[in-house]
Amino acid sequence: MGSLKDYRYHSVEILSEFDKTNNQLKFIRNNHFTNKVIDHRTKSKVTALTNSVIRLRGRIDFIIFDNAKINYKKTNILIINILRISVYGLSFTVDPPTYAVVDSAVELAKKLTNSKGAGFVNAVLRKIVKKLNRSSDWKSKYRKEIEWNSVPTWLYKKWEKEYKETDLKILLNEINKSPYVNLRFSPSEINPNTILDELNKDAIRVEQNEIHNNFLKVKYDLRGLLTSKLFQSGKISLQDPAAGEVINLLNLKNNDIVIDACAGPGTKTLQIAQKLSDTGLVLASDISPKRVMMGERDVKRHKLTNIKWSVKDASKDSFKLVKKILIDVPCSGTGVLARKPDIRWRRKKGDILRFSELQFSILKNMSKYLRKGGEIVYSTCSLEKEENWSVVERFLNFYSNFFIVPAKLDHPKGWINNKGCLETLPHVHGVDGMFAVKLKRKK
Repeated sequence: MGSLKDYRYHSVEILSEFDKTNNQLKFIRNNHFTNKVIDHRTKSKVTALTNSVIRLRGRIDFIIFDNAKINYKKTNILIINILRISVYGLSFTVDPPTYAVVDSAVELAKKLTNSKGAGFVNAVLRKIVKKLNRSSDWKSKYRKEIEWNSVPTWLYKKWEKEYKETDLKILLNEINKSPYVNLRFSPSEINPNTILDELNKDAIRVEQNEIHNNFLKVKYDLRGLLTSKLFQSGKISLQDPAAGEVINLLNLKNNDIVIDACAGPGTKTLQIAQKLSDTGLVLASDISPKRVMMGERDVKRHKLTNIKWSVKDASKDSFKLVKKILIDVPCSGTGVLARKPDIRWRRKKGDILRFSELQFSILKNMSKYLRKGGEIVYSTCSLEKEENWSVVERFLNFYSNFFIVPAKLDHPKGWINNKGCLETLPHVHGVDGMFAVKLKRKK
């Protein structure tokens, strides 16, 4: 099997496992890579293809089901995903050519299913190809359909009520694009030109971030970046600028003791520890032992000595009394749908309310461990007001001894809303959707 078939083969297996389990795509993919002997280049192709197919699955499925009467529940899921990656290749890429996509799909169906399955794949794809060839503007018909938005209908209808029509179109377009990956570094520790030079030697292409001077955009070879000396030594970390800005709300000083609840896998934890210049202490915790283990592994990479990890439930467990707390709460993740495309298919309508209740219970419990005069930063990567301002407003109505400390205007322009909260939107600010607010306990 050639390299093209190899990466398509692995992609079909990963996508099918996602359909069966509804687990996180990233974890499914990493487990697959762990259990198979796959070269670096193939892994990169598999990652790109599986992300793209999941991101545009609504569009892809609509094209398939508009051209073939398929009973989704009765059709072999391997066949469905062979069709998905093939329709993605035919409709949303310029390479490889049509005949190569169809031929590869047929061979893949033979290998993964049987000759009957291969015949079915061949018939469906040739019908789609014929339709696409008849009109150069075939997409105009599909763009009018709700499925073209490639988000669950319940989420589209929710957003339709909350955004202006033009803004909603821009938002949907933004979350259906592959986003830039940013890497964060500390200018006091390493010069950005040194990073550019070292990564370019390994054929990893990065460029300056025009707005954020301690971030660089990754243009090519993310997997190569993760094995680079700079990443392995902790000089650089993967993080979106919006997520990085949340930490600035804490106004950290050397020797601060900070609780980072809901901290796994530890990206913000490491940023806090670095800002403390390896002084003070970061008491990091998460309800998931697996995520705590990931955080502990990352500490070894950075070799920081001021982080202490533990498994704790932020909604009910006890914590040390401190003056600074970060709670980056579990959320629906609608602010990162471009970066984590599988989230849109894993969420259900009732999850928004479920998360908001959990978030309130976490904020309520963690507030008990904040000293008088201390500050707590509440943050999400959600676009939903139910998880953001509504949770904060509910908390303030219950606890009159807390008040909002408005975020300073030295944050990027337009990132502070009229309530003094940090709030970014993918289609407005070109970064992940984030919400964060600083609350202070009265003395």
